[in-house]
Amino acid sequence: MLTSPDHHLFLADWRDRILATFPPALEREFRALAFLWDGYRANYFLAVSSDLPVHRDLDEEVAALAIIPTDAFATESLQPLGTRLDEPLAPGHRPGEGDDQLLAHARARGGSVEATARALLSDPAAVQRRLVTFVAGCREAFFDDEWRGLEPVLRQSVDDAAAILASRGPLVLLAGLSHGIHRHDDRSVVVDKAFEATIDLTDEPCLLVLPSLLCHPHVIVQSNPRWVHGIQYPVHRRAPAAALPPLEVTVARLEALADPSRRELAALLANEARSTQELAGLSGLTPPTVSRHLTVLREAGLVHVTQQGHFRLHHLDLDVIGGLGQALVASLLR
Repeated sequence: MLTSPDHHLFLADWRDRILATFPPALEREFRALAFLWDGYRANYFLAVSSDLPVHRDLDEEVAALAIIPTDAFATESLQPLGTRLDEPLAPGHRPGEGDDQLLAHARARGGSVEATARALLSDPAAVQRRLVTFVAGCREAFFDDEWRGLEPVLRQSVDDAAAILASRGPLVLLAGLSHGIHRHDDRSVVVDKAFEATIDLTDEPCLLVLPSLLCHPHVIVQSNPRWVHGIQYPVHRRAPAAALPPLEVTVARLEALADPSRRELAALLANEARSTQELAGLSGLTPPTVSRHLTVLREAGLVHVTQQGHFRLHHLDLDVIGGLGQALVASLLR
């Protein structure tokens, strides 16, 4: 959320307020470590250990983060730099691109991220200590104050979920958590995500269901069997009123997204900003083809570009995407 406000609708003001509390040293570490949770989130952030009680506090989470085996920490921390994010990696193994490609992906995110990636390859224990120190610094800078306001709302969400679970069962509960979760049959639900994975709770019936006021509109799924299975869902926030575009603009945007390849690229950019080369590797399209599709999306106002060193990174405007339905209805009713 702090790294990509355009991915978390209606929380830009909160982000600006929180970042203003960061002392310079904490902000530098924030920039260097943010790839661990920006876009693709390292698995240990959702549920760090199965040994912790369901009702745990931040001290217990940080202590568990500090003792993750180094090889498992390195594996999970390098995974966000890979392009095959659903690749099943064992602790001690690295994403299949190889070190040079991982560093190229890191370099596209800036010099501080590249330096952290190099440290992960050479001394992951040092990065683990840095992350623990960073989390502790965030607690002092803003988390304790924020938690006093967040905790009552989240507790009410937990109580509401518990009541639904008791009266109507787990499938009804899960299917009602977010618009991105749908009941498939009388035994399963489907979560609309860019990757494919299956969580089978038959033999290990444990699934952490975690509300968040700071992840809207995303549903986060932790399906890696080496970590605790979990789903983080957004607690509803009201959208602010905004000026709506003319009908012809909305139509152009819908037409831009009608092409399957452009929808695939938009889905990849919904996770994080990416370069043309990275999008080509993820989609299987050639770089010139990706570039042509990005031009259409950019001209429709759905994508904008920033320069990061030698790389041009493409960002999907999720505020615009999120408002398409509302804009279309308003235009038709004029």
